[in-house]
Amino acid sequence: MKHHAWYSNNFPCDGSPFMSFLRSGALYVSGRCKAGHQPVVVINIKKFIEQKRSMIELQDIATYFFDWVERYYLVQGRVESWFLLMDLKDVYLS
Repeated sequence: MKHHAWYSNNFPCDGSPFMSFLRSGALYVSGRCKAGHQPVVVINIKKFIEQKRSMIELQDIATYFFDWVERYYLVQGRVESWFLLMDLKDVYLS
């Protein structure tokens, strides 16, 4: 019941405030894998960090993006999962 109330209050979600983030290449769908047709979601960590978004904004972006992936890339009973790749190029951990 709690989830239904949250979903009803948050969807459909207007993605226009997130378009600059999504167009930056920080988070995108690269295509589908060959074997099971699962979507391949890529997170470019360097671009993600450069966006300097608040945690609330990132939560809203993730909610919008993964709802979009679920609506347009997943097929119940056929394609019910995705692959997540994290691009760590030029990111240094200390």
